[in-house]
Amino acid sequence: MSNLKLSEAIQLGAMLAPQGFERYKEDGRTCALGAACEAIAGSPLDVASRWPFCKQQTRCPACSWWFLLFVFTLGRTSVERVIVHLNDDHRWTRERIADWVAAIEFTSIPALVEHRQLGEQLQHVSGT
Repeated sequence: MSNLKLSEAIQLGAMLAPQGFERYKEDGRTCALGAACEAIAGSPLDVASRWPFCKQQTRCPACSWWFLLFVFTLGRTSVERVIVHLNDDHRWTRERIADWVAAIEFTSIPALVEHRQLGEQLQHVSGT
């Protein structure tokens, strides 16, 4: 399970407990990030160190939360904070959040570099 993507960990953790809000885990319920932590370690962990793309800047896909974001972060905030916002403020299901995360995981810088390196290796092997 150590190689799970964040989206996969959220989906797996969502199967373990009902959805909760405002806390990673409380009364047997987990938020989106809490679900991921439960799936991986069974306890809270440093999400950004486990999945570094969570530190990348992004926008909320659900709202015009632009005023506060603009005032405090020039319209952008971290993926990790948007996940919390989608769970707690928009009450998105963890599965829906996982789908959004899956859509952006592959576009993260490390994933693109890994994909490019794989392509270069395949070109080298095939001789093209």
